[in-house]
Amino acid sequence: MLDPCRYTFAVASKRVAVTRHAPTWYGPAEESAESALQEALMVAHDAFNQFLSSKCDEDLDGSIESWQNALALCPVGHDSRPNVFKKLGELLRARFRWRGNMGDLDESIHHQQAALSLWPMAHPIHPSSLSNLANALKIRFNLRGDMADLDESIRRYQEALSLPPVSHTEHLDSLNDLGVALRTRFDREGNKADLEESTRLRGEAHFIFTMDYTRCIRYLISQWTA
Repeated sequence: MLDPCRYTFAVASKRVAVTRHAPTWYGPAEESAESALQEALMVAHDAFNQFLSSKCDEDLDGSIESWQNALALCPVGHDSRPNVFKKLGELLRARFRWRGNMGDLDESIHHQQAALSLWPMAHPIHPSSLSNLANALKIRFNLRGDMADLDESIRRYQEALSLPPVSHTEHLDSLNDLGVALRTRFDREGNKADLEESTRLRGEAHFIFTMDYTRCIRYLISQWTA
C-alpha cells in the first residue's frame, strides 16, 4: 500500500530538485532569477500546505527543505525575504517540538531574528513575531540556562507590549509571559525591581481578563433575555 507521506515528500523533493536547476537561458538574468524564486516559493507553499494537511515527519522535512531552497534563491533586499525567514522559523520550531533537536531551535531563533530585523515596526505581524521570538528564547533559556536568552526574551516581550496590540488575547499573553519571565529573572538574580514589575504586569493582566470576562457575561445575558 502506498504511504501518502512518503509519496508526497518524494513529489515535493522532486519539484525542489527541479527548481534548483531552473533554466537560466531565457531572457535577462534578473528575469530568470526572479522566475526561479517564484517557482521555489510556489513549491515551498505547496509543501507547507501538505505538511499542515498530513502532519507527517517526511512532509515537515520536505517543507523545511523547500523553504531553505527558496531562501537560497531570495536575494538580500527582496520583498519576500522576511516572510521566508518567518516560515523557516515556524517550521524549525515545530520540528524542535516534535524531535527535541536543539539545533532546530537555534536555527529557528536565528531566522525569527532575521525576519524581525527586516520588517518595519509598523508591520501588522510585528507584535506577534516579537512574542513568538520571546517565547522561543525563553524555551532555550529553560533548557540551557543562558541568562542572555532570558534578557533578550524580556526585551522582546517589552517591545511587543510597546506596540499597538493586534488583539486582547495577544496583549494578555504578552503581559503574562513578560511577568513570568521577570519573575524567573528575579529568582535567578534577586533584583527586586523585576519582582515588582512582574507583580504589576500580572495584576494588570488579571484586571483586563476580569473586565473582559464581565463584559462577555453581560453580553450573553442580554442575548438570552432579549
